[in-house]
Amino acid sequence: MDNSINKNSSSPIVLSSCKQINTSCKNEVFFNNLHLHKLFYVKSGKLTFTISGNTVETKASALLFIKKYTPYTVSVNSENFHIIKADFSYNPSFNNKEFSFLEDNYKYGNYSIIFPGPKTNLAENFIKISSGSVDALEKTIKLISFEQEISRHYYKNQNSAVCDYIKEYIDRYYLQEITVWDMAKDLGMSESFLSHSFKEAFKISPKKYILQKRTEKAKELLLTTDMSSKDISRAVGFSSPQRFNDIFKKYQGVSPLIFKKTKE
Repeated sequence: MDNSINKNSSSPIVLSSCKQINTSCKNEVFFNNLHLHKLFYVKSGKLTFTISGNTVETKASALLFIKKYTPYTVSVNSENFHIIKADFSYNPSFNNKEFSFLEDNYKYGNYSIIFPGPKTNLAENFIKISSGSVDALEKTIKLISFEQEISRHYYKNQNSAVCDYIKEYIDRYYLQEITVWDMAKDLGMSESFLSHSFKEAFKISPKKYILQKRTEKAKELLLTTDMSSKDISRAVGFSSPQRFNDIFKKYQGVSPLIFKKTKE
């Protein structure tokens, strides 16, 4: 199903299209209209979205919001699935606080996924959206805004404790394959909000802090052991020797091999 553009002059939201996507047309409409915001409602089946390099698992009743110009891919994990995809735009001149997150990457990141409770009838909302109802679309977007605002205030109030926890976690597990995305997912916050909070607290981003810890440990191993550069790269948590070499050179100004020779 594809509806013509629906405009309501009194609303900051413009519904561009609403499409049903199922097993028979799974490659048809996932990736069009990247200049528009997107809502995916999963009626049935399981899908995996990769959004800006992050993996997001969805299942029946999930609601996924992706901001405009955000790169993403989709893989289907079940034989049969049925989702509804709505493309829409937002006019910021209305200055509507409930929709401000659509233009604000700083607070919320570029996507959100929620699993509403049983009293939230998203299926009924999306039936109305499929019929061109901007009111139903606004109601659904407000649900996302509400969920994000609760999360933001909760972590703002606990910001210091959360940042301390993240730093302690990195200090303990930096030699393993940990990512900022994994930590954000476990804590239920956006990756951008976690990164900003950590940097505000410690004057360094969590990603750089992880790399800094790994580089310092690598320096120690280079100077105190006979381990090869390849073995050290694996020991300190890098995905490949080339990645280790690039990061080490970026932080130390020389390659691991040259660093070891100059210290001998």
